[in-house]
This record gives sequence, C-alpha cells and structure tokens, in this order.
Amino acid sequence: MYYRGSSAAILVYDITKPGSFAALKDWVQELQSNGPPDLVLAVCGNKSDLQLDRLVGNSTAEAYAKKIGALYIETSAKGGDQVETLFFEVAKKVPPPINMVEECLEEDVLDLGKSSEHSSGCC
Repeated sequence: MYYRGSSAAILVYDITKPGSFAALKDWVQELQSNGPPDLVLAVCGNKSDLQLDRLVGNSTAEAYAKKIGALYIETSAKGGDQVETLFFEVAKKVPPPINMVEECLEEDVLDLGKSSEHSSGCC
C-alpha cells in the first residue's frame, strides 16, 4: 500500500492516451476505498505540450476532477510547465499535522522587538 499514511495523491494521466485516463479512474476508486478519508486528490493531465495529439479533452478531465473533489491542472513534464504550480496547489490543500498545530500553539512567541541580554555573536 504505497499510499498508507499519505496526505495527498497526484493522479497523472497522459492527455494523448485515453487508456491512461481510464486507469486514473481505477486508482481514484482504489484510493477512495482504501486510502485515508481526508486524502487531498489532484488530477494532472500531463504532456500539455502535445495539444495537437490530445485525445482526452480538457473539459472531460476537469469535470471528472470536480466530481471527485480533486484539484485539476495540466502540466508538461518535458518543459516543466505548471509542475511547480501543481505541487504548490496541492501543498496549500494539505492540512498541517495535528501535533504541529498543537506545538505552535504551545510554544512561546518570539518577540523580535526585544533586545537580547546575552550576545553570542562576534560583532
């Protein structure tokens, strides 16, 4: 189970291969049945640089992503287009671990306006 303990799953299909989009749907069913209940999903159409060879319509994939409550983005791994955006958008949806939130609430807040009584620097 590769996805045990995961916070997010990026499901990638090739916009030029309808079979890869069908396989993505199988993975979604698998994740919904056996994955964590709060798993963030992202549907990613790859090879956006091959628009002339597209066989999976953008509207079809986007509607499917909306239906399953997933983010949707198209990328080109070859050119790096939108790859950083994909990871950034997924990261924004993943909640911080509960223990991290508790630690932040319990820690003292650093006051940058206070001067230190003890200097450990050389200058």
